Amino acid sequence: MNETPLETHMLSCEREPLHRSGAIQGFGTLLHLNREQRLTHRAANLGEFLPEQANLRPSDTLPPALQDVLAVPLTALPDTPGARREYPALLANEDGVLDAVLSRGPEGIVVEFTRPDDAHRRSGAHRHQVGLLRTPENEHELQAYHQRLADAVREESGFDRVMIYRFHEDWSGEVVAESASGRLGSYLGLHFPASDIPAIARNLYLVNPSRLIPDVAAAPVPLLGLTPEPPDLTWSDLRSVSPVHLQYLTHMGAGASFSIAIKIAGKLWGLVACHHLAPRAISLTTRRHCVDLARGHALGLTAWLAQSRLRFIDALEHRVNRIVETLTHSPDALEHLPACAPALIELTGAVSFALALDDEIIQIGEGLELPALQTLDHVFCNTVPDIIWHTAHLAGEHPELPPSPIAGILAFKGRTRSGRHLRGYWMRPEVPLEVTWAGNPDKPVEIRDGIPGLSPRHSFEKWVEIKRGLATPWNNEARMVALRLRGALIALL
Repeated sequence: MNETPLETHMLSCEREPLHRSGAIQGFGTLLHLNREQRLTHRAANLGEFLPEQANLRPSDTLPPALQDVLAVPLTALPDTPGARREYPALLANEDGVLDAVLSRGPEGIVVEFTRPDDAHRRSGAHRHQVGLLRTPENEHELQAYHQRLADAVREESGFDRVMIYRFHEDWSGEVVAESASGRLGSYLGLHFPASDIPAIARNLYLVNPSRLIPDVAAAPVPLLGLTPEPPDLTWSDLRSVSPVHLQYLTHMGAGASFSIAIKIAGKLWGLVACHHLAPRAISLTTRRHCVDLARGHALGLTAWLAQSRLRFIDALEHRVNRIVETLTHSPDALEHLPACAPALIELTGAVSFALALDDEIIQIGEGLELPALQTLDHVFCNTVPDIIWHTAHLAGEHPELPPSPIAGILAFKGRTRSGRHLRGYWMRPEVPLEVTWAGNPDKPVEIRDGIPGLSPRHSFEKWVEIKRGLATPWNNEARMVALRLRGALIALL
C-alpha cells in the first residue's frame, strides 16, 4: 500500500534524532565530558554564564576552576546511563549563582548550568503534597485529585495554564483537568491526536522528569565540539526543541511551556502540560518541586488503579462463577446457555453473545446474522493467532462481511479439557462517536521547495468529529473478562 504524503512525513518525524540536535536552549549553558572526563563539547553561549570561561574550547582537560567545582558532583554521579544529580547554587560568580544538573549518557557526562531566576518565590509544594497523599475512592474523588494537581502545579510554577493530559490506548490525548486564569479559554475535555506528541517525544518523556521551554521564540544555541558528531542529549534539560513543536506552541498562543511526565508502572500515563502567554523561566528548584508533586499524584493514581482492579477482579470472579454453576447443571453447555444470557451479555456491556463448540454455534441477543457469524468464526479460527481478539471497527477490518449494525467484536478461543474446539463472541452495535478535538486533528502537509513538511494546525478551537461504523471500544476490563471466562469454560467443558 502506498503511503500518503502525511504518513511519509510522520514516519520521518518519528525518526528525527531529537537527542542528537547539536544545540541547546539558551536559558542555560552546557559542557559535555567523555568517559575520561575530558571536554568534548561546549555551548556557544558559555561566556554568558561563565564569563571567565568565555574563550574555553573543547580540549583534553577542564580548566582548574571548573575541575574544583565539579570534582565532588562528578565523583557522586553513578556510572549508569540516565543517572542524574541536581545541585542548586553549585557555582557562584560575579553575576550571581548558578544551578547545575549532571546527567550520564552513553558517551559521557552532560553538565548544565542555569540561573535560579525565580528563587525568590515561596514554595507551597509541601502543603500541596500533603493533599495528594490521600488516594481517591471513587470517580468523583479521582477527578478532584487530578484538579488538585493542576492547581498545585499552577501555584508553584506561576504558569497561566496547567492541564492534566491523559493518553488513551491509541496515544491520542484528552485534557481531564485544567487550572487557568479567567482571561484564557478552556481546553478541558478536548482531545488531541496522537501525532501531536509522536512516539519519539513520548519516549523522551519516559526518561526525563520534566521539559521546560522558557521562550518559544528564542533561537537555539549551537554546540561546539572536537568533532562534528553531536553528543547524545537524551537526558539533557537544555536540549533544543523541534521546530515543528515550537510552531505548534506558537499556534496555541504559548510563549513558554513546561511539561512533567506522569508515569504509572514505568509507562507514560499522561503529562502535566503548562503554558504561559509570555516567556517564563523557572528555576531548577521550582521544577523539582513540580516534579515531586506529579510523582505524589502518580503514587495516589497507582493506588487507585490497583484498588479498582482488585474490586473488578473480585466482582468478576463472582459473576463468572455464577455462570459456570448454571452451565454445570447439564452435560450440554449449549443447552443451558440461554439461561445465562443476561449475565453473559452484562459481563462486557455487549448486546449479544455467541458460543461455539466444534461446528455448533448458538447465539443469544441480536447479533450478526448466522452466515456472517460463521464466516467470522472461520476467519478467527484459521487466520488469527491470538486467543483473545477484539475490534471496534468490524467493517473496516473485515469488509468481506455483509453490512450489519454490529461493529464491535470481542472473541476468545481454545481447546477444552475434553478436546473440543471452543470459541466465544461478544458483539456491540455501532455507536456514532462524537469526539471534541482541539482544532481539526488532520495535520496538513505543506509542500515547500518540493519537500513535504508537517504544519501544525493553526486553530485549536473546538472541532467536533462524528465517527461512524464504530462500536464502544473494548477496554482492559472487557479483555480480562474474556480471558477469565475462557479459562472457566475450558476447565468445565
